[in-house]
Amino acid sequence: VVAPPTEEIGRDTLKEIRRTANLMQLIAIVEQVPCLSCHVAAKLLRLMNYVIRYVVHYGTVGDVSKPKLQNLKLLSDYTTRYAESMVHLLKLTKDRVLDPSEQILGLEMCRFMSTLVSAAPLLFSVADNPEVKKVGCCPKRSYDVLEAFNAAEVFEAQTVRPCYMTELLHDMSLDKYVAHVEDFLRKHGGLTHEHHISHFEMVDMLTLRNNNNIIQAIFCATTQRMYMLAPSEERPAYTSSEALGRWEPSWENRHPRNPTILWQREYKDVARVYRCYGTQLMALEWRPEAAIEMGTRSKGSADLVGGSNATLYSFHRIAVRDHVAETIEKLSGLSETNRAHLVNDPSIRQELDVASGAQVLAATVAMASSAGGGVFGRQKGLIDTTPHLFVLT
Repeated sequence: VVAPPTEEIGRDTLKEIRRTANLMQLIAIVEQVPCLSCHVAAKLLRLMNYVIRYVVHYGTVGDVSKPKLQNLKLLSDYTTRYAESMVHLLKLTKDRVLDPSEQILGLEMCRFMSTLVSAAPLLFSVADNPEVKKVGCCPKRSYDVLEAFNAAEVFEAQTVRPCYMTELLHDMSLDKYVAHVEDFLRKHGGLTHEHHISHFEMVDMLTLRNNNNIIQAIFCATTQRMYMLAPSEERPAYTSSEALGRWEPSWENRHPRNPTILWQREYKDVARVYRCYGTQLMALEWRPEAAIEMGTRSKGSADLVGGSNATLYSFHRIAVRDHVAETIEKLSGLSETNRAHLVNDPSIRQELDVASGAQVLAATVAMASSAGGGVFGRQKGLIDTTPHLFVLT
């Protein structure tokens, strides 16, 4: 499924797995053995996560159809049965820790349920039911979720890291803003109703404008084309005075504003996708004719790096770069022969080896938080919001 010999075999395999009768038989076979034995339950969830994520990220490419509601219900019930037992084990963390098999199962359950929530709105047509965009948000359940965290901290003496809660609220605000931006793109960006946003990520983009400054933008990948969006730079009146000048998705919670479209490109305009060292850096090399057009017509006309036909992006979230790169590669052509090449770029790693003079083990990009604290805290009244590359040797 993940690496089929041919595109046709891959699509046929997905179609067979999505047949309700085959899915029921597969679940019945897996339930004949203990869920932790050879990680069978985790393997099934990993497989089904990819099958559902295929449509979420790539749309209905070829003859791959949308998932059926009945299939999602079967998989949801299957996951819930094990999730109830897992919650009981998590409450016993002060007495015992999860063994590796339980940790793997818990991770796969969380990953699958996240994909399931993303796929649910795709079962309905936005044109027929505009309220379908609210399916994935579930605002009526927000109090229940908050109550669960508070009960874990107060009554069950569980530790909830503040950085985790901050990131969770940030991601929720960003996902909520997606619904507004999707409506905006349908009206002003040419996004048709049969397509949807598959990736909506905050990035820092290296640009030739203003002496190679790094500007904040939103990399929006849909199942139709790519967009580079600039959020409103005006800070709302209700934001905290302690917040940094960089845009935060929470600014759009109450009264969301329309972003500015810097450029919109077709996937076929991409010649190569470079996965740079680490998990956050990605570069796109454009085909010559697309690079010329970007340099003369688009609002983001100065985003080509070093005079070349390539752009460099640093994703704020560390776990999304590879998914975005795979989506661009998949949608850039109908077959492998005319698609963009997805390659690993060793240049940054080589530069780090030379600059550090030691063996590089890992590298990550980080910046100041919205509170301005941590290693980028205030110094002489200034806050450094420039991304920094941390290198572990």
